[in-house]
Amino acid sequence: LYMLDHRPGEAIRYWRIYLKSRPEDLEILKKIALAQISMKDDYHGFGNLEEYALKKGSGEAYLLLAKNYYWRGYEQAALDVLHDLLLRDPQNKEALKLKGKILKTHPRYINDREESTTKIYWENLARKELYIADTLYFDGHEESALEYYRNYLRLHPDDYEVHYRYAFALEKAGHPAEAAGEFALVQKVKKRNQALYHYAYNLMKTGRLDEAEKILRRLRKEVYRKLSPQLETFINGWKRAWESRNFNTYHTFYDPKITQNRAWVDYKRTLFSHLKHISVTIKNPLFKPIAPNRYQIRFFQIYQSDKHRDEGYKTLIIQCQKGMRACRIVKERWQRGPYKKRTPLYPSIEHALQELKRLRLQPQKARLSSSHKGMSQPIPLKYRDIYLAPGIRKDLLKKEEVFEIAKAKPEPVKKVGQIYAQNMGANPTIWRVKNRGGVRGHHYRDNDDFCLDSADLFYTRLRLGEEMDVGLDAGVIRVAQHAASHRGFRIGSTLRYGDLSFRLGMNRFKDFIESVPGVKYRFFYKQHHFTLQYTRQNALFYTYNLTPYDKRIRADHFALNDYAAFENGMSLWASLGFNRFDNGDVETVPQFDWIFYNPHITKQNFHWDLALEGWYTAHTKPHHGDFYSPSFADSTLVRLDADYIFSPLFKISAQVGAGHSFHDENNPYKYGIWLQGRRNDTLYYKLGCLQSNTARIGSLSGGYHYIECNADIGYLW
Repeated sequence: LYMLDHRPGEAIRYWRIYLKSRPEDLEILKKIALAQISMKDDYHGFGNLEEYALKKGSGEAYLLLAKNYYWRGYEQAALDVLHDLLLRDPQNKEALKLKGKILKTHPRYINDREESTTKIYWENLARKELYIADTLYFDGHEESALEYYRNYLRLHPDDYEVHYRYAFALEKAGHPAEAAGEFALVQKVKKRNQALYHYAYNLMKTGRLDEAEKILRRLRKEVYRKLSPQLETFINGWKRAWESRNFNTYHTFYDPKITQNRAWVDYKRTLFSHLKHISVTIKNPLFKPIAPNRYQIRFFQIYQSDKHRDEGYKTLIIQCQKGMRACRIVKERWQRGPYKKRTPLYPSIEHALQELKRLRLQPQKARLSSSHKGMSQPIPLKYRDIYLAPGIRKDLLKKEEVFEIAKAKPEPVKKVGQIYAQNMGANPTIWRVKNRGGVRGHHYRDNDDFCLDSADLFYTRLRLGEEMDVGLDAGVIRVAQHAASHRGFRIGSTLRYGDLSFRLGMNRFKDFIESVPGVKYRFFYKQHHFTLQYTRQNALFYTYNLTPYDKRIRADHFALNDYAAFENGMSLWASLGFNRFDNGDVETVPQFDWIFYNPHITKQNFHWDLALEGWYTAHTKPHHGDFYSPSFADSTLVRLDADYIFSPLFKISAQVGAGHSFHDENNPYKYGIWLQGRRNDTLYYKLGCLQSNTARIGSLSGGYHYIECNADIGYLW
């Protein structure tokens, strides 16, 4: 109240009385300091404010101290505080802004120390750009990686390892002219045959065939290649003679100039006689001709005896007669070091020369290749839940697998096919989910006295190995049919290697237990994403069939799914499924979901499109009484999908559809609403319900209908 009455002296007196009983209340200490500064008592005011910043230890506290120093005309003191703050937090924008303002108006304060904090800021920025670029590149999104590589190289133009990766990204993204220039730069500095090969290859793609052929033919003579059968036989014989410790056989593999050396002979004979065993392992042997009938062989060697072990690279110079006959080792060299797998460049050179020959016969193709600037083949998506920078071909990715972080300049939220690009602020970043956990709930109830409830916990860790994923899930189940209720639980584990995954689960109720095996394989063709899967379990869990609990009918479920999204905003999902039941019935279930109209109109954050969906089923044993199995049933609907995005944390999705059943001659319908969102890179959720009658059209005289609700809450880290 004294402060409001412009009497800071009285306010300070009472605040000091309060601090005697509550010395830990740092906010009161801050108020005292600011009041003293307002009274121009700088000595006590800044002393108390420095004590507040020291005890508080936060960036906001030190920034407040720097601002007050600046406002009172103590620019050097403000710079001292900002210097210490930026050493701990180089990305503090407010501190950088204030520092820049002081140095702009008072350039006499610029010195080496101020330049050092600025350098730290740019170094951190460069590392961030490189991390984004490398992550995009190694995930197969080369086009989007280019801009981040350029940003990094502007700050570090002499980092030729990054120039090398940038060159590969240019090549894979379809920019041969720029890639050739980068590879030429790397080759000039690093002298790498691989860089020279890619330089020639990109020259060929730009139509400069003569230059490319000249480099490729020269390079073919200089690079290592896989061993010929004759040389492979020679090396294997030399290895066996060495391991046998039989000097009389071993020395026949060496040139007489070596075997006539008495010291070499005595050393080898003595060594072989004193050792109990010798083991030699040869990895990745390669050779290249270095003169007529003379060859250089290089391989990684692991030598093991009862007294010694070493690992390293061995190089052999071998002189042969014409046709690689009667070869002898004339020189050998060994160098300790770790194994580094090297892929022979020779097959790639041969392939490039063959392609060059075809281009000479088809010059028009060469010109088309040189003008190509886009990705001709879609990139397979191996990892889900990836945040992408702008520019990725979103038509290759499935719905809700990608959320895009927009550029610094905000743009309207757009919908492409079934993929949403969400504005989430500046500073585009990329991040791969390595762990995922959460809970899923499901509720299904119809007017035929059937109810199925389940709640599941799941945990997945991606990239446990180079290509391996492991997942665990467990849940509880409740089935209610005609006043009888049954409770159970299920547990399962999933192992994925590459695009192939296996799941082994178990469903356990009070009166029966069943194992649930399953296998799934994903593969890509052009813009299509196929999934082939098989599962065997109780048909009770296929809610469209609704088998009685006490029948214990199991089913083998086979399905082939296809998803394709196109650049015009349309997408197609299709499935062909087969269920083979234990009672001999076989069900065929084709389905499709086709988004055929996308207006590309955005009004604030509202989007909509039109879709056509179909579900059809046929049974070989219709109406046998075990469960709903019509000879044929169909449902074809036109559907309206709409979304309204309030923020990244809150989005409403709605769905309304109506159509016709040609077999039952009635009108199926569906409508539903869902809430979903995502907080930063971690928490996500989706929950909602669907009301429909499409599962069993015409199965009840009064009309069948059901409600299905789902809740999915997860955490990514």
